[in-house]
Amino acid sequence: MMATVNNSTSAIQQQLSTLFSPESGGDIVFHSSDNVLFYVHQKHIEAYAEGFPLAKHTTTSSTNSETETISLTETSSTLELLFQFMRPQNPPELDGLNFAQLMELANASEKYVAYFARGYCAFYMKEYISTNTRAVFDYAVEHGHKNLLYDLAPLMVLEPLEELAFRLPHDVLVAWSIYHSNFIQTLSQFITICRIAPKHSTVDSGSGTLPWHVRMHEVKEEIVLDPRKLSQFGTLILQPNADRKKVCECDLCKDFKLWRLTMCNLIKKMPDIKTIARNGRTQTQ
Repeated sequence: MMATVNNSTSAIQQQLSTLFSPESGGDIVFHSSDNVLFYVHQKHIEAYAEGFPLAKHTTTSSTNSETETISLTETSSTLELLFQFMRPQNPPELDGLNFAQLMELANASEKYVAYFARGYCAFYMKEYISTNTRAVFDYAVEHGHKNLLYDLAPLMVLEPLEELAFRLPHDVLVAWSIYHSNFIQTLSQFITICRIAPKHSTVDSGSGTLPWHVRMHEVKEEIVLDPRKLSQFGTLILQPNADRKKVCECDLCKDFKLWRLTMCNLIKKMPDIKTIARNGRTQTQ
């Protein structure tokens, strides 16, 4: 909620933040882009952020002794959250924000180097990896959030490496390249089997079961669309397809069942990108 105040010097109506009103004791005043005033403690700003203009940049009017405000480009809804990260209290919950609102807060926290807000925003960005992949990637790259990049890797591993190489931090690029290579090698074995399987598949799907080579191709396409599903391969291959048919598991299919176990073992042995990065740091120390 906001209270309204009349500023006689500008002859316009301004609103006051409820959380950061004059009664809160703030000694530095910020003005949002949508005309809301925030009274914030300078000592908190100095303790929790690096990039804000401080009270030494304000001036006092000789006619009315009113402290002039510092205008910021962010909206009041963004500043209301951001300034809460600059109090000796628990940080605000961000669950109710949509992606655009979270990104606005994240950009503000980066702009003003608000320590706790930066970390919280990066953490909540993980919820949008699937729906806003490229935007989250751009944000993580620009601001150096390596853990967020590692979380993106399982979804973006099939992206052409040459398109990412000049954007990723060097140490992330090394781990990403190894992870990418391991993934491609494992997937290539999958694709090879898919190509030769029809020659050996004699099971008729007329009984309501599905030939293995058909389900192989279906699962391969699912993995290409969402590489994270490679880790679920063992269960995916046995799940019914869109036509509610499952792979045949008769004695004639023992070679395919053995292949499934072999693939599961290969996938299980693949280190994730965080493990690769951690091992790389250990070797260079």
